[in-house]
Amino acid sequence: MSTYCWKYSARRPSGGFSLIEVLLVLGLIGLLATLVVVRTEALFAGVGERPLPDLLRLAVREARYQAANLKEPVSLHWDASAAGFVVRDGQGEVVAEFPSDREGDGLHVAFQRVLPEEGTTVRVRNPRYASVDSVVFHPDRTSHPFAVRLGVGSETSTHRYDPFSDAELDTEGGR
Repeated sequence: MSTYCWKYSARRPSGGFSLIEVLLVLGLIGLLATLVVVRTEALFAGVGERPLPDLLRLAVREARYQAANLKEPVSLHWDASAAGFVVRDGQGEVVAEFPSDREGDGLHVAFQRVLPEEGTTVRVRNPRYASVDSVVFHPDRTSHPFAVRLGVGSETSTHRYDPFSDAELDTEGGR
């Protein structure tokens, strides 16, 4: 028959962790979490930036909407000082702004009006352009045929839009 003595059971080592071991593990977990957060922030830096062609597409869509909503012509401009697209109403008041997340030094934006063709020959592939400061959108949601030349650093692209919708007809250059 075995006798159990409760006073000797307290001296037996228990299977738990000491306070120092718990604090050491928590410190290591905190250090690893900090490293992971710092590395993922560096990995995803710039992910939230909207590419300039997408920003242009949003600005064109908003200009068409504002022209129909205000029932007056509105214009779409590039503001070099703010490095963003600006939609203005007929009185010149800012209706909407689309700032880019990039610095203005490496950005170049030029609006171009597609000129009408002469004679009966239609040049679809090589339209003629004239530089303009802005594109005007009318209340019936139309505009003159236009293209926008975007330059970001050494990459340039030309985006041509349909005058009756906000659909992009074609893009030339790198995107």
